[in-house]
Amino acid sequence: MASPAKRSRTEEEDFLVGYVHSPSPTKTSKKNTRYFDATIQTGREEYHRVVVFSPQKRQAYEQAALAKTPVKLTHKNSRYFDATLQTGRQEYHRLVVFGPEKHKVFEQAAIAKTPVKLDPNGFDVLCSTGSNVQVVDNLQFFFRAPPTAGTMTVASVLALGPKQHINAVRVKILPGGIQSKLVPVDGVMRELKQFRVCDPTGVTRLTMWEDKILLVELSHSYEIRNVTTRRCGEQTVLTSTPSTTLNEIQDVGEPDKLEPYGDGGDLAKVCGRVSAVQIGAKHHCVRCRASQAQFSCKCTSHRCERCRMLQRAESYRVLYSGTVVVVSDGQENTATLTNSALSRFVAEHMGGVATDSEAIEAKLISVDEVELEVNSSQVVMSLTLGQGTGAAGEQAQGSEVGLTEEVQLAFHSFGDFEV
Repeated sequence: MASPAKRSRTEEEDFLVGYVHSPSPTKTSKKNTRYFDATIQTGREEYHRVVVFSPQKRQAYEQAALAKTPVKLTHKNSRYFDATLQTGRQEYHRLVVFGPEKHKVFEQAAIAKTPVKLDPNGFDVLCSTGSNVQVVDNLQFFFRAPPTAGTMTVASVLALGPKQHINAVRVKILPGGIQSKLVPVDGVMRELKQFRVCDPTGVTRLTMWEDKILLVELSHSYEIRNVTTRRCGEQTVLTSTPSTTLNEIQDVGEPDKLEPYGDGGDLAKVCGRVSAVQIGAKHHCVRCRASQAQFSCKCTSHRCERCRMLQRAESYRVLYSGTVVVVSDGQENTATLTNSALSRFVAEHMGGVATDSEAIEAKLISVDEVELEVNSSQVVMSLTLGQGTGAAGEQAQGSEVGLTEEVQLAFHSFGDFEV
């Protein structure tokens, strides 16, 4: 339960004192609140995750981290409260909140036993705009990077609990066992895909979201930065975050004993002609991830409808979704089109990424045959032209769907896949 808001004594032990590690870039929450996070080391091997709702203080945190200078976190008038947060059946975290104005919210949640949603990566210390960071004298322990600050092995990841930030991990994407899903997030269906990944020390799973799915290829190895851990049954797994980045590297290898896995046995192939299709293309802000209801491809800039930042039009991400009906052997098969399947189709057969969804619809409805790989939930895993559609026919159909200069003006390439 949240403790009463209280004034700390002047003794140093009443403040959080330690070294700052890895301040993140400034982020925007779903409620349009700007913040950043960091890690504070308060002992030789004791670390706490800090969330700071005061972006102007980021420079002070960054300078302290670069200089490895010990600091003290305080709040004006030194007022704070603490609470205990239960994040699992037997998993608890102590929170220190430098922001007495938030005490009532915590107290009401504790009395009503109401679940609360805090930072998705979890935190131990929450700092408001009134919090300060001050340089202090040398401490009784030395600066030491958190265990997750360097590149971790899969075995090290498996030993962690949930909601742990992983700075970097090097893994190989294994074929087989891929699961694709559409899940509701804030009332919008989002695509995720789960891959099996490994290194010589072990095997786990990696969840990639939306456009990040397009960054990986099966049997390739990557250094993946800024991911977090989750619990899936008894296993610790990895999931991407808006700041996740991937760089392809040389093969990292596999464990000596790699359990065989079914090679997508639940996938069904559907070949036939498209009888009906509906595709939507939505632009999303790379800063706050909000979907844009009104977006003109003819304009060079656009003001985000959530964070209100005026940005270049090409900086917005385009995400596709839709439904397709394919007639095969006299029967209609209806399936859900995902962003990854449509993006790959456009890249392979339309020479780039088309934001004109009607051009993609016309392309699909005009070809003689398409080939779908569909999972048990009727979600399209891959979409290609059928063998009956040759290169000459594809070129002709390209002109039929209106790939003229005017339509091409509505096309542009993806920027970086960062959120």
